[in-house]
Amino acid sequence: MDIALRMAPGVRRGTSPGLLASPLALVAALFALGLALRAWTFGDPNLFVDDDFYLLVGQQMHHGALPYVDIWDRKPLGLFVLYWLFASAGSGVLAYQIAAWLASTATG
Repeated sequence: MDIALRMAPGVRRGTSPGLLASPLALVAALFALGLALRAWTFGDPNLFVDDDFYLLVGQQMHHGALPYVDIWDRKPLGLFVLYWLFASAGSGVLAYQIAAWLASTATG
């Protein structure tokens, strides 16, 4: 007897319905896992010293400072522009940490 005859109606061969059957459920599970792994770092400004400096440059750019003129570092301009965007969110350290969570989870 063919296995397709013994399967439940509506279930295709080679698939197994389960909790993460839909792509949306899988994405939601990945974001929840990423949040669970990174939530303990939210709000800690001493976690990575470089991130604090980049945020400082982004905040100073909002006050008219120019990278490589007023504040110097050898990183590319795009990094400072990215932290300028984070500084515009207004929540400081939490802004770039949430962005890091979203970016790392989205790559998964």
